[in-house]
Parts: sequence; structure tokens; C-alpha cells
Amino acid sequence: MKTFAIGLTATLAVLLPQTLSAQALNAASDSFANGDFANYEPNLENGEAVFLAANCASCHGVDGDPSILAGGQKIETKFGTLYSPNITTDTDHGIGNWSNDQFLNAVMLGQKPDGGMYYGAVFPFASYAYMRPEDALDMRGYMASLSTSDAASKPHEVNFANAWVLDGWTTTPVSLDMQNDPQLARGQYLVEALGYCAECHTPRLNGIGFKNDRDQDHAFEGESGLLGGYAPNITGRRLSTYPPEAFVTGALRQGLKLNGDPMTDPRMRRISAQMSGLPIKDRAAIYAYLTGAPLDISTLPPEPNDTSVEEAIEPVQVEDMTGADALMGRVNAYCEAKGESSSDLANAPVPASNTGVSPALQAEVDGLVETHCRNCHGPGQTFQSAFFTGDLRDIARDPAVVLPGNPKASPLYESVASNRMPIRSKLTPSELQKVADWIEALANVPTPALPTTVQTAETETPILPRFAGGTLEEQVFSASQDLLGINELDRPFIRYMSFANIPLPEVDCNLEGALRNPMTYLHAGLNKFINSVSRENSLMQIQPVNDTDGALVRIDIRDYGWTTKDWQALTTAAYTAGSADAGFTPDAWADLAEAYPFAVAPNSQAILSTVSGMTSSAVPILRAEWFVRHASQSPYYDLLLRLPGDIRDLESRMGVNVDGAIQRGSVLRTGFVSGASGVSDFNRMLERHSLARDGYYWKSYDFGGDAGRHSLIQHPDGPALVPGLSSGTQGFEHDGGEMIFSLANGMQGYYLSTHEGRRLTVGPTSIVSFRTKPIGKGVEIVNARSCFDCHSNGIIAKRDQLRQFIETNSSFSLQQRDALLNMYRPQEEVDAAFSTDAGRFIASLHELGATEPSPDGRPVSLRAPASAGGGEIVTYLADLYFENLGEEQVAREFFMDPETFSKRIKGIADPELRQVADTWKQRLDAGLFVTRAEVAEHWANMLPRITRMSALDSQEAPISANYSGSAETLVSALSQATYSDQQVFVPADNSFRPLTVPEPTAGQALTLSLSVPKVNTQVGDLLVFDVSSNRRCELQILYVEEGNTVEDLPQEILGARFLEAGEVRRIPDPTSGLVLRFTSPGKGETMLAFCREDGLGEQRINAADAIRKAQDRYQPLTKGLSIEVVSQVEKSAGTSALNAVTFNVTP
Repeated sequence: MKTFAIGLTATLAVLLPQTLSAQALNAASDSFANGDFANYEPNLENGEAVFLAANCASCHGVDGDPSILAGGQKIETKFGTLYSPNITTDTDHGIGNWSNDQFLNAVMLGQKPDGGMYYGAVFPFASYAYMRPEDALDMRGYMASLSTSDAASKPHEVNFANAWVLDGWTTTPVSLDMQNDPQLARGQYLVEALGYCAECHTPRLNGIGFKNDRDQDHAFEGESGLLGGYAPNITGRRLSTYPPEAFVTGALRQGLKLNGDPMTDPRMRRISAQMSGLPIKDRAAIYAYLTGAPLDISTLPPEPNDTSVEEAIEPVQVEDMTGADALMGRVNAYCEAKGESSSDLANAPVPASNTGVSPALQAEVDGLVETHCRNCHGPGQTFQSAFFTGDLRDIARDPAVVLPGNPKASPLYESVASNRMPIRSKLTPSELQKVADWIEALANVPTPALPTTVQTAETETPILPRFAGGTLEEQVFSASQDLLGINELDRPFIRYMSFANIPLPEVDCNLEGALRNPMTYLHAGLNKFINSVSRENSLMQIQPVNDTDGALVRIDIRDYGWTTKDWQALTTAAYTAGSADAGFTPDAWADLAEAYPFAVAPNSQAILSTVSGMTSSAVPILRAEWFVRHASQSPYYDLLLRLPGDIRDLESRMGVNVDGAIQRGSVLRTGFVSGASGVSDFNRMLERHSLARDGYYWKSYDFGGDAGRHSLIQHPDGPALVPGLSSGTQGFEHDGGEMIFSLANGMQGYYLSTHEGRRLTVGPTSIVSFRTKPIGKGVEIVNARSCFDCHSNGIIAKRDQLRQFIETNSSFSLQQRDALLNMYRPQEEVDAAFSTDAGRFIASLHELGATEPSPDGRPVSLRAPASAGGGEIVTYLADLYFENLGEEQVAREFFMDPETFSKRIKGIADPELRQVADTWKQRLDAGLFVTRAEVAEHWANMLPRITRMSALDSQEAPISANYSGSAETLVSALSQATYSDQQVFVPADNSFRPLTVPEPTAGQALTLSLSVPKVNTQVGDLLVFDVSSNRRCELQILYVEEGNTVEDLPQEILGARFLEAGEVRRIPDPTSGLVLRFTSPGKGETMLAFCREDGLGEQRINAADAIRKAQDRYQPLTKGLSIEVVSQVEKSAGTSALNAVTFNVTP
């Protein structure tokens, strides 16, 4: 359809005042009194001109029709939905019964007839305040000549707190500089008063995260506004890089961008349609004012007669469950532009005026700029004013970025060549040469004429954000708004999780719908995981919070069977009744539980304090990636699911009598020979038991060998600990097992145990590990966290290999064989069980929206984005916590931009923290990174020194509960936060702490060396090794056998108590007449050497205590003992040392 436009004759050029007195343009400030201008007779022709210049119909016109001003246009903002009102002459629903003074107060001061105020965020009365009252009343007279409508104005959908924010949005008008040139003075009136250009195109200063005050130092430089669109840079510097007609005719008459492409923003197209009705003299005056120089309109080419502008088609939003509508609008626009670019560039002819640059080269360089520059310097980004990298054709005309034909003199090239930019991933030499080739080719490109008929191959690509969710203040404000809509009795159970610190995954434009949405993958990972730690019967999806693009989601902890104490334990590492129910002692819990390291103290941030009070939680908002990473392993995984310390207790809780089922032979088994399972070098067996409500319980039997009683071929029944086996055969002796069981909601849980049933948090690598990963690359099987990766689609189907051995084993009697075959069922029955159980799991995933179609159309678990490797979705989300951090991410950890972070760290008074921060900055400036562990270690101490906030002390988390918090309470918090933000920055705590000087030690720290001839040995071999140290110390050597026993080598074997500095001692002591011999096979047996300068004394490792501590922490003995010794070494400040070696002993 066409956008309606009114064509005016040249006579309008004499209606608006063509010359204004040489004085500053001042805004109205005092209200018009009752009866002012009561008898004014409007000039309708001038009123029509003012009406067009003021763009009233762009918001109030029905479907863009400027003749029906009934309003009703829906205006979505982050603070609610607004509707333009009816401004026709209808006396009941319009403004027909307003007096002239009421009209002037409304238009120029934003005052309602009833004394209230309009929202300056969308009604530009702060700009209309510069209007002449006579012009405003002429406009009213013209509006009265248009159609009347009795349509009632729709009420805004804005709550009290949002209204408070919007009330404070309006900019206070200031006196504008005098323009001596008549054309510039006229342009100033059209731009600053009637056209309200600055309302959208001038950046706004950040208050507490809600942009409001206009930044006059960067007037017209472009802004991503409240309405979600991007108003581009229209400064004189940018406009002057195009011919004047590109703006005067193209932008203000034809609805074209400066580069000749059609405008895509519907509101801007409607404004262009209105401005097209102005005479060229007025449009030229606008250009003259913006550029600061008069424009001779006789130099402009003739304008086309057709003034209509094609109505823009609103982008279709992809419906999904993330709530990321605005984000998806940008994603789809990005993909649409990329699609046009990629399809056109290959075959598009090079325009004659652009023969110096090939479309292919232009596309490659545009891709490099998109990847490396626009996240920071693109439209609406943090550093757009410092080094603007928008449309590539704009860059080519901007001398502040590029000097055509001269790469080395071009700031774009030089900043990359000198390695200053980009901050994150650097360009390769070949990529940098592409940039140089492009700049050189620009020397042959003349300044183009207005591109009205020639379609260029390259199209403007919208910029995708690197993060979603906004600032901390905006997230907390959104949470507070969300809580206001929740019953106060439910608020204590409401919590939030945030994705705002996760860089959004790369968009794959080849995908459609929700799979194109980067937020889909983050939501799917959290939905899959949080329902996997649920004790409830039903699945429950996370709920996106409005106006956060899905970066903030709400949960009700009751939906997952958790208590408020569970949340407290999870976030502050508090020991609770749930911790005890999960089988942990207070000491073990203190060692294993890690408090959330990024919690802001609620009393240091006013809005957060309100949210904390409404939820009665010290940590109402938790980072999703931290939660998934830490709650997917012990102790939090066991806490949330209440997994006990012994598998038999869990089996009893689930209603499974495993021993009885084995004794009756009423189990389904499938076994594998050595190396066939994927996680073990030895044979393995899986056993299925049925649970209530069609649930399942799979139990594996794992072995550290496959000879003797470890052989399933010889001993397929068992385990030996179960008396009265149904087959009557001798039972196998296994070393441990992995359990997979369905949860009540259809998801599944995981458990590792020893052969006796005691829980293990980590599987012994000698029994189970990731066999395909190299040593040092995460080979350990960590309960739950590792299991999600392997079992992404539920239980893994396996082909049985033992039934055939049972059938052909003549050592079994017929009765024994029948009993064994009754458990090792035919493959089709095993396959059916695998299929049923996996299908139940996938059906639950599908209900959560966490599936995608497989190549044959079946639903399977959604995988991570291809750009992230396409792995399992929960593992992907958990691993994001370990990503190394670049400059923007480090700054975002402290809730600020890189520029502010760089400034603030210079003021840190603490010398140690200042040194840490300076080291980070040096590395980041060099294009290196900061690790997550470094940030977590120093975050709590650094936060109060560079922000007004403090970190939460997890040991002291007082909360003033206020479940009934109201919008008024929130407004008070907003007022407090706003006031604080307006003050000169003073950190929360920048106290000086003297530099810690370590106590001097005699030379270097103690080091200990072990030298063994070989680590792969055989039964019967002798163990002989050498040990040495750089300083005198007392020596202790422990040997941890696979069977979880610890040998403390006696002094006779070791020789003298003290190892002298520089001595190389042979063990066993040759004078002792004793030998050490490997007597049994084992994999992963460990020898630990511990030495202490001043003697071992009370620091001697007690084997029995070490075993007890390892068992309390549900760790393999080797791991638990190693942790104990390492802890002793860390406490010694260099006076003790540890070394270890691992042996594999074969028969």
C-alpha cells in the first residue's frame, strides 16, 4: 500500500516565517493562562505546513492516513505499552472541547487539561516548546478541518513504577544558539522545534540504566531509542559525505537512506511521507542547519513528481518461548540483509560508477567489519562516536575512518595493523590485506550521484548485539516489575536467573524460526537442566521476564520441589537440613560447597534491595551458567535431588528391591566385553529395573579388570554381595557402578557408587573414564555433569555381547543356563526397553521445547549452536562459565562498559588489587584474555572499589522481608538509585590496605623430585625409585592401591627420617635388605611423596584419617588423599612439597 502524503504548492514557502530575528531560540516555560489566545483566528494554510513539519500523523494517523487522527497506534517500549490518543475534534473522545490555552499547554509543555503530564518519552513536547504559539494554533485550526472520529483513546498499559520512570524521561529544553543566516535559522526552527529530530537522533545519557537526558555534546550522532529502532547519525560530518540531494530529496521526500536503499523503519518512512509535503526550500533549510552551511537550492537536481512512499512491511516476529521478540526482530533483519547480500553479490554486475571495487571484495571486507568492529563501533554501540563503522559505503566516505587509496593513512587500517584493534580476536595477515586492497580500490570510485535507480550489490546489514538483557539496573528493575504482578504470598518462592553475562551465540541464518534465535539455545539448556534436578511430578518451563529479550527468566522454586533453604544453601553454601539429608557432614559440606561468587549485597543497591525484600532472598538473581555448572555436580546436585550417600537408600526410596529382583532373576541385563562400553577398558553389564508410573532404573556394573571374578564371560551372574543368586553360580565381583533413573517428571537422574554402594562424586579413572579423551583433558567421569554429555537423548542403546557366550558355555548346567538367559534377554527385547525409556525422556524434552528434528524427522535433544561446536545443550551452557573473558566481558562482570572500567581501576587504592587490575588491562590491551577463575577470585574485593555496590558476604546475609512491596516502594528505590547515580562517583569501599609482604624464606620454595624407571609395570616387578629435594626435609611416602587401601611405607624402607638438601636417595634403602614388589594388577595406582622442612610432626598424613575424609566427601581414595596432601602443602608457604606418580600394573 502507499503511505499517504499531502502535496503542497510552492506558496507554502511563504507561510511559515522565512526569516527569523537574529536571536536565540527559546522554549516556552510558563503555562498559558486561562483565556490566552481565546480569540485567535488560525491561518489554515500555515497550519497545514506546520502539521506536516511536526509529523503529527506519523503517530496519530490511522494506518498512516494523515486525514484521520484517531490514534490507537501501539507503541511498545521497555516500560510498557503506550497508545497514541485521538486528537480529532470529537468532543467526547478527542480534543474538540479544549480551549486554545489548554491546547498550547499540552503541545508545548506536556500538560494535560486535568493537570497531569504526558509522557515525553513518546510525545515530543520538549521540542514543541520552541514552537511559536501562533504556529501551534494554526496547526490546530488545520487539524480541525480534518475528519472527526469518536473512537475512544486506548489507555496505556503502564504500572505505577513504569509511569514514574516515564515521567522522568522528558528533557528540559535549553536555549539554543543564535543563527544569523536566515536559511540556518529557518532550518533550526524546523529541526529543533517542529521536526523534533533530536528526540530520536541524539544519544541520551545513561542514568541508572534508563536512558533519558539528551547528550548535547553528541547531538544527532545516532541513537538506539526507547522504541527499539535505530535512528542513524545525521550530523553535518556524515551528511556532507553524500550529495545534498541524498538527504533533501532521498531521505525527506522519497523514503530512502542516504546510500539510496529504502528505509526499513516504518515510523521513519511515515515521517518521510509527511516531510515530502514540505517545499524544497524547507527541506534544504533542514540540511543547511544540520551541516552548518547554507545550501543553494538551484544546485540541486530536479525532483521526481511522485511523492508517495511505499509503506514499509513490519517484520514478522518468530514465535518461540524465549520472549526475545525485539532481539529476533534484529536477527531476522540481519539475516534478511545477509541473504540479499549473499545472493546478489555473486552475480550482480558492478555499477559503472563503482568499477574500482569488486562486489566480492566489498562483501569480504563488510564481513570483516561486521565480525570485528561493529559490536563496539557500530550504530547505537558504546563507541560509535569515537570510530563509527556503520554501512560500508558510509565508511568509504568518512575521512575519520578511511582515506581512499591510502591504507596506511587510513585510521581503520592503521588501528588494525598496529594491533590496537580489534580488542578480541585479531585479523589474520590475509584478512588485513583484504582491507588494504579495498581501501586502495576506493581511489577509483568517484563520489556517487543520488542512487535512485542503480541498485548496488551490497546492502546495509543491521548490527546484532553481543549481549542481551541490558544493565544490572535494568535487569533488577524488570525483576521488580515482574514481582509486582505476582501475589505477595507467592513472592518468597520466586527467583530469577540471568543470561545477561553470556555473549550471545552466533546466528545461523540458514535456520528458521526458533532455531535461528540465539536465546533458544540458552533457554533450552536451562529448561533441560533445571527439570533434571526437580523433585516434582510435572515439568515446568522457565518464564521469560518482559522487556529483557529472554535474558532474565523467572522460576518458582516450589515447581521443582525445592525449599527456600535449598536456595540459601545453593547461593551461600550454608549447611542446611537438606545438606544433611543428602548425606553430607558439616565438615564435608564446608569443603565441597562453593558460595555464589557474584552476589551483590542487596543493601548496596536500592532496587536490588527491594527485590531481595519482596522475595526474602539475599540472592534473588543467579547467573544461569553458574547455576548449571555448579548444580550439575556434587554437592548441589545431590542436595537438589536429595540423593543419599548410599545407593541402597536411594533404591529403597524409589521402591526398588534390587537384591530381591536379582535373586528371583526378574531383571533385564545386557553385557559387553572389554572395551565395548566407551567408558571402560574392561567388560561391563547393564541391568534394568522397573519403577512406578512406567519409570526405569538402569544400573551398571563396572570393573577394574576382566580376569577371574572380574570376568562377566565366566561369571555372568552376581554381584557376589547378593546371596542366593537365581542361577546358583558364583557371582562376579565388580568395583563400582553408574545408575540412571527416571525422575517423576520424565527426566532422568544419575548416581555413581562403589561396589558396596557408597556414593562417589567422581568415578575412579581406573574403572570408568572418557576413553577417547587424552589425559589432562577432562577424562574423569564426574557424576551428573559428565552424564549429561553422554546421555543427551536418554539411555544409550547397546547391543548385548554376553548372551551368545552363555548359550555356548558348556560349564553351565541347563538349569543355570536357563536362569542366566532369563536375565540376558534376546536383543529385540533389550532394544524395546532402550527405545521405550529413551522415548519417555525425549517426550519430556519435547514438552520443554528442548528438541530439534533429526535428519529423519524424529525429535532429538536440541544441540548447541554449530558455532559453539554443536555439543550437548546442558554441557554447552555449563561450559560457558569457563569461557575466557575479553575486555567487554571483564567490564560487564562489574556492570560497566570497557571505557568506564579502564578509568575506574586507575583509582583503586589497594595496591594488590590495583596490580591485579593493571595486569588484566595490559593483557586485554594486548589482545589476550582474563580467565573466569581470576575474575571470580578478585570480584568481591574489586567490586566495591570501582562501583557503588558491595559484594554479599555469604556468612552474613540479612534480609528485610517485605513480600508486600508495592509500586510505591519501588518508586522510592528508583528515586534513591537515581539520586545516587547523579552524584559524583565515590566507590563503596576504596580503603587502603598495605601490601602484604611474605615472610622471608631461605631461598626458593621447597621442591621434591621423584624418578621411577617406568610406570607401566607387571605383577612381580620390583619397585625401585629415587627421591631428592632442594632443601632438608622429613619424608613420608604413601602408596594408594586400586582396592582403596593405603600403604604408609615404613621408615626401614625409606632410610633416614630427613632427606638432605641435594641428596638423591634410592628407595628401598639398599642397606635395609627390604624390597618393594608389585603383587597384584591395578590401574591408576598412585604413589605420593610428601616432605616438610621442619619435620612432619602433626602434619604427617594419617592414612586412616585420609580414608575417612575421602569417604565423607564421596571421593575416590586417590583423589581425596591427593586433595588432603595438596591442602597441607598450600598452607605451608613453601616449606613443604608434594610429588606423585601413577602406575598401571598388568598381570
